[in-house]
Amino acid sequence: FPVTICPSYSYDIYVGVPQTQNAGNWTVFPNPTNDVLYIKSPLARTQSWALYDLSGRCMDQGLTQGVTTAIATASQPSGMYILCLGEGAQRSWKKILIQH
Repeated sequence: FPVTICPSYSYDIYVGVPQTQNAGNWTVFPNPTNDVLYIKSPLARTQSWALYDLSGRCMDQGLTQGVTTAIATASQPSGMYILCLGEGAQRSWKKILIQH
């Protein structure tokens, strides 16, 4: 929401965590998921991925395999997670909901 501090300047303030960050062209499906989550990336190269719970604890991690990678989610408790793909400046993330 815009905030006016003095008449000649206006600032936009954003609160919250974005749905995606530097999301690039990769997608995840289905979301929400139950047993298996798929990462689809136009890049056929190997990339690292990690699944974090909302407290920041790494719940699972691995490497992509080709264009589409399957991640087993049946053993994870129901809830919101953050899926990170890539490393360093090329890292991006998406919110994931696991429902059993």
